[in-house]
Amino acid sequence: MQFKLFALVNLINYQEYLLAIFDTKRKKITITSVTLLILLILGYFLSGPKDDSQNYSWDLVSQGEVRETITASGQVRAQRQSNIGTSTAGEIKEIHVKDGQFVQAGDLLLTIDNVRVSAQLEAIRKDAQRLKNQSERTGELFRKTEILYRQGLVSEEDYRNQKNNAEATSLSYQAALKNIESAQDTVNKAILRAPFSGRITGLKAEKGDTAIPGMSNIAGALLMVISDMSHMQAEIMVNENEV
Repeated sequence: MQFKLFALVNLINYQEYLLAIFDTKRKKITITSVTLLILLILGYFLSGPKDDSQNYSWDLVSQGEVRETITASGQVRAQRQSNIGTSTAGEIKEIHVKDGQFVQAGDLLLTIDNVRVSAQLEAIRKDAQRLKNQSERTGELFRKTEILYRQGLVSEEDYRNQKNNAEATSLSYQAALKNIESAQDTVNKAILRAPFSGRITGLKAEKGDTAIPGMSNIAGALLMVISDMSHMQAEIMVNENEV
């Protein structure tokens, strides 16, 4: 019984000792916490407020249009272009322009040496001159025959023969004049001129090449390209979902 009482007294004393130690530590922790809080408050006021203006951008708000930018690839070319070809075949005698050169409407571009057509034109002109002289002679003879016919000195058969002969030579002469016009047009087409003012953007022909009539992919068909650079247009491939 005395042993139990002694043990109980010792337990109570040990408990009081632990409480005393805990109370001392709690006071130390409280004092330390208060000291740190005071130091933090003093540090804040001594350092002053921080300038955060550099972390932000400022702009004046105003009403405007909202635009969306779409990035795409394509090509820019002249709105007006002309592929220069020829309607007559022949050897390219002379090229009067260079690639990238600016030309005015009507400027000489290229000359085709069409010897065959030129020779035909000369022959047609000579034949036309012969027919002209013949038509003039038969016409004059018919007028004289007509006078004699009215006087009853020439038969009706001779009169009609002279009339038919004069009309035939006149028609032959008119046909020769049309042949001259056609041959001259062919010769003129051998001299290519600029259809409008622009820049030579694709010179394909070279001196000595054979020009071929038409606008096919055959070499010699497309001689050069003229572009009016004053008006341009852009051809861009854009996804329909982005438009």
